[in-house]
Amino acid sequence: MSAQGRSFHTPEHIFDLAEPGNPHMTLAALFHDIVYYQVDQGFTPAVGEIVTPYISIQDGVISLSNDIAADDRAFGGCAAVFGFAPAQELSPFAGLNEFLSALVMDCLFEGVISDSDLLITTACIEATIPFRGQDADGLCPADSLEVRVAATSDTFGLGLSEADINNAVEFAVAFANKDVRNFAETNVGRFLDNTWKLLPETNPSLRIKGMFSIGSYRIALQKMEGFLGSLDPDTIFCRYKDTPVEEEYRSLVDLAHRNVEVAREYLGVKLLATAVLE
Repeated sequence: MSAQGRSFHTPEHIFDLAEPGNPHMTLAALFHDIVYYQVDQGFTPAVGEIVTPYISIQDGVISLSNDIAADDRAFGGCAAVFGFAPAQELSPFAGLNEFLSALVMDCLFEGVISDSDLLITTACIEATIPFRGQDADGLCPADSLEVRVAATSDTFGLGLSEADINNAVEFAVAFANKDVRNFAETNVGRFLDNTWKLLPETNPSLRIKGMFSIGSYRIALQKMEGFLGSLDPDTIFCRYKDTPVEEEYRSLVDLAHRNVEVAREYLGVKLLATAVLE
């Protein structure tokens, strides 16, 4: 996570998410961004050694392998929580990094900590797949995750009770909301400052100071404007049962709406100035 291309998803981000009183969320914090394929432009050697047997890469497209052993519990449990299957294409915008990050964790800790604890922590990482609305069955991401966690527990004989499953999803939602907490910054300036850190991460041409053109900067701004312009603020934060409580959830959503709207206007001003200069 100290790779040159990273400016937001760095080791410091772990400490923003670690929860001293919750070991599941803390372990998830350590691993949830260990893979960032587009930004890192591949895998670090240690990560690549773990994930390469499970994937195939053709023309830049990453898919899950079709010949994974049926008794591979680390992969099977992780795939079940995410709802993924062998031969499935992994989209960088729909779980590629989150799934492979969780898979690294599950492979490293299989047999070290209990399968039920790994299931809960894997659910926390799955919940960080961002900006999702209802699925084809009309379920929100948290409710859909609850169904998969229960099914995974049954399939692998983990014996999680209904209360255990509810707790797992509550942990996952709390962790996911903490991951995107920047969108609910009360100080708009801090929100814009943190958001700006994403520009060099998602635009390699900006990573070397003094070496990029104003055209490259304008393209990066346009991409960010396109992202924020299409982002539905109602999909940023999740809610499951009473987590978070209604008043807190409404506050998060309202702040997200305000911050996204301000960021859109700010980017418009930046783009105007950049266009004039270009």
